[in-house]
Amino acid sequence: MINKNRKWDFLHVEATALILLVIASCSNPFASYPTNTLVANAQYSEDGNDKWVLNTSSTADFYGSNGNSESLTEGVKLGGDSLTFSYGYYERSPLTSWDSIQIWTVSDHGSIGNFDDNIVSPRLFTITYPLQLRHNDSVSMRSGFTINYTNTRSDSVRISITLNPLLANAIDSTVPLLNHIPMFVSGLVASTGSFFVSPSDLASFPTKGIIDVHVIAENSINTTHSERTYQISSTCDADVNVFIKP
Repeated sequence: MINKNRKWDFLHVEATALILLVIASCSNPFASYPTNTLVANAQYSEDGNDKWVLNTSSTADFYGSNGNSESLTEGVKLGGDSLTFSYGYYERSPLTSWDSIQIWTVSDHGSIGNFDDNIVSPRLFTITYPLQLRHNDSVSMRSGFTINYTNTRSDSVRISITLNPLLANAIDSTVPLLNHIPMFVSGLVASTGSFFVSPSDLASFPTKGIIDVHVIAENSINTTHSERTYQISSTCDADVNVFIKP
């Protein structure tokens, strides 16, 4: 039996990096086909005590015609936050605020030039069901379950579900640690406030353990400045840890 009387707050394990790689919502400075990108990310996680914890970050990538990364003579800002150039791209974490309209300011006396642009960000929304571990709730692999979430201020979302054997094993040592981590990622679906996870979506998952449930909302636009194309995106990823049962 899983000991449900343990405290969960210190056992929360994020799968964020893996999720972002799968959905390609943030830029990669080592990609084979580099794209100029301006990206804001929010991770909104339930901490196990009915409180939502916010982590924010931003990145910016600029590439020349030869595919090499470029730095700016002045710099780049998201709102009032200046990003720092490191390892070939700009980054900032955390952000001072998560604005509903995010304004990017690029300042360069070279070929990149000066420009401002903006994007509507997703809301800092939450998942209302399934419930976090401390509620002693679980979802059924045999029947499937519905994910409910609040208004995202985006047209579409992705759903990601990842097995978390490390957290499950820390709570119940009979749950094995696996070399292969089962994962389900939906395509883009309409942001309606709910999504049904079918038994077939979870066919590769074991019938005992803990899953990380993510709802990922992203707004994205393509724009051109000084004959360069940019992808500007803003992403909010809400997640909870949940017990699974047969």
